[in-house]
Amino acid sequence: MSKRYSQEEMKRILRQDIGTSDITEQKIQEAYAYIRSTGNMPVQAGRTVFKKWMVIAAAVGLLGVSSVTALAVNGFFAHRAVQEEDSLTYTFDVNYELTPYVVEITPGYIPEGYEQFEEGNLKYDKEGYRQNGISLSVVTASFLDAENDYLNVQNVKSVEDATINGMEAQLITINYDPERVTRLFDKRIYLFNEEEGYVGIVFGGNDLTMEELTKVAEGLTFTVTDKESEYMSAEEKEAEKAFLLEQIEKEKAMWEYGVPQEYIYQIGDTFNYELDIAQAYRALFGDNVEEIMPYYADKKGVEFTVTGTEVLDSMADFPVDGFGWYEDVAERLNEDGTLKPYQRVTYEIGEIGVDEAQEISRDEVTQKFVKVTLQAKNLDDETVEFWAGETALASLNKVENGNYQYPSTYTEPLNTQEYYMGNDNSTSIYFDQSPYAGQESNHFFYRELEPGETLEYTLLFVVDEDRTDNMYLRFGNAHGDMNWEYQIFDQRYVDISQ
Repeated sequence: MSKRYSQEEMKRILRQDIGTSDITEQKIQEAYAYIRSTGNMPVQAGRTVFKKWMVIAAAVGLLGVSSVTALAVNGFFAHRAVQEEDSLTYTFDVNYELTPYVVEITPGYIPEGYEQFEEGNLKYDKEGYRQNGISLSVVTASFLDAENDYLNVQNVKSVEDATINGMEAQLITINYDPERVTRLFDKRIYLFNEEEGYVGIVFGGNDLTMEELTKVAEGLTFTVTDKESEYMSAEEKEAEKAFLLEQIEKEKAMWEYGVPQEYIYQIGDTFNYELDIAQAYRALFGDNVEEIMPYYADKKGVEFTVTGTEVLDSMADFPVDGFGWYEDVAERLNEDGTLKPYQRVTYEIGEIGVDEAQEISRDEVTQKFVKVTLQAKNLDDETVEFWAGETALASLNKVENGNYQYPSTYTEPLNTQEYYMGNDNSTSIYFDQSPYAGQESNHFFYRELEPGETLEYTLLFVVDEDRTDNMYLRFGNAHGDMNWEYQIFDQRYVDISQ
């Protein structure tokens, strides 16, 4: 198994009701003991935070539906909803004697002005942000059995029971902080069809009323196909959970290990992290490297040198064509090319006994620009697609006579939908050698490098003015499907602190 799981997937897997073996149970308890002792656990420099929900999962996931009175199953499943304060939790009893089938959903009414994101999906929005609007889906009994907390809701504002097209329905509204988010799905309607084995789900944004969303639900048509939807076995559930716990242990080890001093370079140093990775994989896998990690089988890599850096107050002297999404940047600029202040939130990662990373401050912060000049040389015998946007700003803590450590805090803008240039590990907003200069393109930071070609280029980053004394450029960590235990090979840092 090589899949990487999102936090939501991890939550659902850990909460699954399965019969675990003694060995797996021991590993689970060891993982929970670690999580209880640290409160939160971030993932490397990416700032993914494992929250204390894993401790709760030990109680909820292992007990599962066995901890409540069994429900009477007259169809494919029976369900119950329990609201405690602002949490809504669903319990399912599944009838395994019946075979569930894939269900298709067809909308009959979509409000005027709402358009499909793209052909084939069931998501609609009005303004093009893809952050609210309407999203339609349907889950079957087999999915509910495998992902038994998929329908659970936090921050519930109100719940209304109803009947829609002969189906039991619940209309749910969710509380949110308007300072933190502008557009979101704050409404949902669940349509329960226990007899035919599915739940229809209608997500609605804060740009719609519940009355309008109800019209959408009323216009839906559900079609049960002849394609079987198989149940996940207890063994498969246990294997998935055990694999996840193994990943957590590897992430823990990587976080505690930090970044070796030999992976930290200075301005003017030349390094080739892709070649280092390729050699590491050859040492690990030998002749099997081509089968296991074909990307690195015969990799010679790209050689990098950071030739200079400069902290600037203004970007007025930079040509507009070099910015990938200039209009987004321009909205935040003063007339002299300096950036307007923004509201920053700082979190403490390692607090013990909290449900999530703890907010410790909100500040108005002024930012500066960091100009970085670099050279990249293609050592391969073939043309490569070079991604200049891979490089990111990062912070590290230097430890005397030891590895560099990741910080215990991270920051983000108060409202990331309205301002995105304040996150830790920010990527470049400018590339002076893009073949898509003057265009808004998802490939703006890509260009081809011929065999032996050396590219001299300039990137521009945004940094909070109080963080210029702890700046590093991070290279690598781009191949997210890599086995977690080997990702330590996939990072190099250049110290550009001022």
